[in-house]
Amino acid sequence: MITKTIIDAGLAEEAQTAISYAIGKAEPVAFEVDTLGTGQYSDEQLTKACAGVFPLRPAAMIDALHLGAGTRISAYSAYGHFGNSQSAWENTTAWINKLRDALAVDR
Repeated sequence: MITKTIIDAGLAEEAQTAISYAIGKAEPVAFEVDTLGTGQYSDEQLTKACAGVFPLRPAAMIDALHLGAGTRISAYSAYGHFGNSQSAWENTTAWINKLRDALAVDR
């Protein structure tokens, strides 16, 4: 969702995100955005903005992506989730403006 939002917002042509967790810790121990040199902002600025905008704790991700009880995982069992408009992580519209706003504040 994070990488897709960065690209959909036109903030980079390519991007990848890395996130690491430790057992028993809700907050990630590491988070990084790498635009492979194609970013409109520095990777550090994007990392900071994304960390402030996107839910990075597992429970918060479950809520944001509607993965709790009652989620119809069967909708993704055939052909995977990519391009499936029903999945919350494919819809970046709500996140684009939040990310752009966070970057504008950081300027």
